[in-house]
Amino acid sequence: MFVVAGSQVAQSGVSYVYQTFVIAHVVGTLHMAPSVGPVAVAIAAAFAMFTTPLFGALSDKFGRKAIYMFGAVFSALFAFPFFWLVNTGTTWGVIVAMTLGVAAMLGTQGAFFSEVFPSKVRFSGLALGREISAAASCGIAPLAAVLLSGMAGGALWPVAWLAVAMSVITLIAVWCAPETHNLDLINTVSRDGEKTSAEPNAFSKADSERLV
Repeated sequence: MFVVAGSQVAQSGVSYVYQTFVIAHVVGTLHMAPSVGPVAVAIAAAFAMFTTPLFGALSDKFGRKAIYMFGAVFSALFAFPFFWLVNTGTTWGVIVAMTLGVAAMLGTQGAFFSEVFPSKVRFSGLALGREISAAASCGIAPLAAVLLSGMAGGALWPVAWLAVAMSVITLIAVWCAPETHNLDLINTVSRDGEKTSAEPNAFSKADSERLV
């Protein structure tokens, strides 16, 4: 559960800082048009419609951990350049950050998180690990960004460090996780060499065909 909860911190926390705090910052501090932030997020979401499944496919080929860790590392390394771009008044910073770092984690986590848990505890493990962590990070991160920026006189470097910290938490959690992309959720081999079902309640192919 630690793996899922920690892995969720950067994906949810960093994305909500970009989608909420930055929108308020470009209007209230940079005095840009109110439409700039929402338009940037909308364009990023449109790109993410293609990059998210792309990263999911890449995780099938190269592994869940590799792609998820790429997203976390990118979010950490791009944090300061992102806010430098924001301060120049460009909308491209939001677009790049949302379509690469966040999308890499989002596109991988569906399969990755499901494969971490056995079927008996999969629903409860995902619900407790992912949703509670997501709610906490989504709720706290934008408020923390406002507080940190306010304490620094409106500067964005503390918010960048916040994004780095969340990305590092996710990186550590994913590093500690097992690689699951080659895991056979249906069949496994027992100690005596016999082929058994890894999922106690899994249907056989014949069972599935009878139910159709």
